Amino acid sequence: MARYWLTTECFGDGSDGAKTVSSDETYDGANASCSGTSGETALTLGAASTFANNDLVLIHQSRGTGVGNWELNKISSGGGGTSLTMSYALQNTYTDSGASQAQVIELKQYSAVTVDSGQVWSSPQWAGDVGGIIAFMCSGTVTVTGTIRTIGTGFVGGTGVGDSAGKQGEGTAAAGDTVSNANNGNGGGGANSSNQGGAGGGHGTAGTNKGGATGGIAVGLADLTEMNIGGSGGSGDDHATGATVSGRGGDGGGITAIFCRTISVTGSIQATGNDGG
Repeated sequence: MARYWLTTECFGDGSDGAKTVSSDETYDGANASCSGTSGETALTLGAASTFANNDLVLIHQSRGTGVGNWELNKISSGGGGTSLTMSYALQNTYTDSGASQAQVIELKQYSAVTVDSGQVWSSPQWAGDVGGIIAFMCSGTVTVTGTIRTIGTGFVGGTGVGDSAGKQGEGTAAAGDTVSNANNGNGGGGANSSNQGGAGGGHGTAGTNKGGATGGIAVGLADLTEMNIGGSGGSGDDHATGATVSGRGGDGGGITAIFCRTISVTGSIQATGNDGG
């Protein structure tokens, strides 16, 4: 992150007002796939979104080359279109093609945030190129008596198969979903032992090996200079069961990024994967 975030814009200006989550909802900041080159200010979107000039944003390499790299920036011009000019030169290169998928997320700038007891605020579901992340700024206090949740909003588990070995889960390396017992970055491999579930996805620790398949690798750094969407599980092998289709792999957990002056959590912030089928 650039030095300016430590002084002028690190918590936003509160221009989006006070936010209260009084019923379950999904974070609604603008979001688009993107690409750009380190040292330059141009950021190209995969499709137009509702970004506006002067929006603060988080840019994240979600999959593929440079996976886990991220930074904060500001839109100088081009809002509403697909060719944005950023206020600050990019610190990383972001690739949006094939196995490599990067995204940019609007950082809402709240003056206060309250997540009421019993209510859930979730990230959008990962959709292969965008999603899986809830990220916002708050110039005041974030109070969570309910839940901020990214359970199962990350990479997508390997699909179930009929009369076959299991498929890889999606992970940091690629989309996966091919028949293989090898891991896919932090995505777990598909089982190749009869009547077994697939391997687990990796996150802060490696996923569990199972069914002759290798679990996803551990990802991310403790200082958060790299942060990653959670790896998904591989699907099972139904060779010995005669089942119509094996169990699919569980989806990985997403990312929660909060930039605020004060935070009080008596509820929970949850970022885990789902169980496989």
